[in-house]
Amino acid sequence: MSTLKLPSPILSISSSDLFDLIRSHCGQEVLDIVIAQKIPDIQTLLRVNDLFTLVYLPTDEFRELKEKVAVQLHDGTWSVLIGFQARVDELMNALREQTRLDENAYYPSSNITGRNAYRFVSLNVPGFLPSITTIKKRLANSSFQDTTGVIPKVTYDSMSNSFIGFDTPLADGQPLPDQHRTDFYAELQKWLEEKQTSTFINVHMLQPLLNTSSDRIPSPFLLSAYGIAGTYTAEDVLNRWLWIYEETKKKGIRIIGFSTDCDSRYLRSLRIASGFFAFNIDHPFRYHTDAFKANIPSHWHWFYLQPSQLCLFIQVSA
Repeated sequence: MSTLKLPSPILSISSSDLFDLIRSHCGQEVLDIVIAQKIPDIQTLLRVNDLFTLVYLPTDEFRELKEKVAVQLHDGTWSVLIGFQARVDELMNALREQTRLDENAYYPSSNITGRNAYRFVSLNVPGFLPSITTIKKRLANSSFQDTTGVIPKVTYDSMSNSFIGFDTPLADGQPLPDQHRTDFYAELQKWLEEKQTSTFINVHMLQPLLNTSSDRIPSPFLLSAYGIAGTYTAEDVLNRWLWIYEETKKKGIRIIGFSTDCDSRYLRSLRIASGFFAFNIDHPFRYHTDAFKANIPSHWHWFYLQPSQLCLFIQVSA
């Protein structure tokens, strides 16, 4: 265990305090390396595998920085001085250890799932969850699809010159358009015999926020709609959300949150993305540089979400 004394929660440390910590423990030379590599905060620092990557780059652009922390060998390669390497390793290990300690202090064990998770929440937040009997009745009477059911039917669409009604293939969660175009009857017959038809329509809507300079409530608009057969996974949902976020960001639009209903794959996606009883599952959603930070008081033992969140999530009733 490290003997370094670090603030808690460590993820809430400011950039200036982080730089002071690096300077005091590792030296100004290492801090210069950090700044040169555009590492702005602790979240970015913790994702770095080797802080001295810059030293090994085959360029003379950073030669002055390299000479402060490393020596150049006869073959032209660079070797970091062992003293700097040891201090950096000690600091990085201490930061990661403190992060784990903070998680254990703020959140319950990540092994609490299923009925145990239900009991844990019920004991700590009385009245927050319905009874198990009520939950079972709702499960028995609900399909829990974040989609609209349709009658399976394959038709020809003259506008797109393709056949619609088949299960839409996904690539990293994104629907692939125009996948069922053919000029051959034999190929169509093969599709009808082998491919699944869509039993649901997956619809994605965007709801703009209210403009403070206007009293008009903006109307939602359709982002996409496509047929599916229910074979997608929670990973598909997470990848699609992340893709939607990144693509809208390129257009100057900031996605604030995602809303869905009780489909189990969507609920699992909500848990993974927000870190709700899913601490040991990694996904780029959890470590995005655009994530906002919530300074959670240490005595909020009932607050189970992580302090770093990219978006808000709303689970609506079915």
